Amino acid sequence: MREHHLPLPAFAQAILETPLPQADFDVRQQPLLSLDIETSGLDAEHDHIVSIGWVPIVNQVIRLAEARYFLITPSGQDDPQQVVLHHIMPQMQRQGIPLAQAIELLFTQLKGKVLLAHGSVVEWQFIHHFMQQHGWPDLPIVWLDTLKIEQAYAQYAPYNMPHSNANDWRLSTVRKRYHLPAYQAHHALSDAIATAELYLAQQNRLFAKAYVPLELLMKASV
Repeated sequence: MREHHLPLPAFAQAILETPLPQADFDVRQQPLLSLDIETSGLDAEHDHIVSIGWVPIVNQVIRLAEARYFLITPSGQDDPQQVVLHHIMPQMQRQGIPLAQAIELLFTQLKGKVLLAHGSVVEWQFIHHFMQQHGWPDLPIVWLDTLKIEQAYAQYAPYNMPHSNANDWRLSTVRKRYHLPAYQAHHALSDAIATAELYLAQQNRLFAKAYVPLELLMKASV
C-alpha cells in the first residue's frame, strides 16, 4: 500500500502497521474510541467538518478524563447555517484548530482501538474524503455502529416502541428506549459520550455477561 501512495505521516503509518483485532476477540476486552463528527452538510465532497469529539472506552469504562473536543477552523467563508445547526458562532470556530491537526490527534488516539459511532456513514465519508485528498490508502480501521446494531437486533428488544417511532433510529430516540438521559444534540462531544453509553447499554441488553466475539458486532454494523 505504501508503494503506491504518498508517504504516510507517522501517526497514519502506525495504524497501518498495528495488527487488527481478531474476529473472535471478546468485545468487552477491545478498546474503542467513540467518535462524533458534526458537519455543515452530508456531502463530504462539498461540505466540511465543523467540530469533532471522541471518548475512549476501555474495559467497559467510558474514560471521560480522556475525552476530547475540537472546533475546526473553516477553510473558506463562514457558514451562517452552523449557528442554527451546531450553536457555533463563526468567531468561535475561528478559534478552533485546523482539520489536519484534529485528524492527527484522532488517529494518534485510534491506534489499537475500534471506532464506534452512531450512524457511522457520516464519520466514515468525511474521514475517507480527508485521506483521499492527502493521497493516503484506505487505512484498516474497524468500525462499530450503534444505529446498525440496534436495527439488527430490534426484533429482540424488550421495550415497546410506539408505531410512530418504530423507524426512528436517531441517537436521542434510541437512548430514550433504554431510559438513558437526554443530552444536547448536535454537539460532537456530547454525542460521542451518548453513543458510548448507548453501546454499553446495548451490550448489557443483548448479551448480559456472555462472551461476544467482535465479528458478531462488526457484521451487525454493516
